[in-house]
Amino acid sequence: MWGRQWPAQPKPNVHPPAGPVTVVRAASYTVQLSIDGHRWRTVLRITNRRHGRVDAFRFAATRACFARLRITRAATKTKPMLQELTLTG
Repeated sequence: MWGRQWPAQPKPNVHPPAGPVTVVRAASYTVQLSIDGHRWRTVLRITNRRHGRVDAFRFAATRACFARLRITRAATKTKPMLQELTLTG
């Protein structure tokens, strides 16, 4: 699940406006798995995905102890924020 960014607070002791809320996500990334934390296998490669807060994908069952997400491009000018990564097997 990708993070969200609310509008900035206009001045001290003034609540920020309720919107617009921006999804701060990656446009392109890879999901990699590893058994030992040294040799990584790419199981998923995503490119040019700019909308949505949740990405859900399936890939072949793979034995692994470690997972990492390598962001290669942001969808906005702000750095992507990954709020949650869930892998189930």
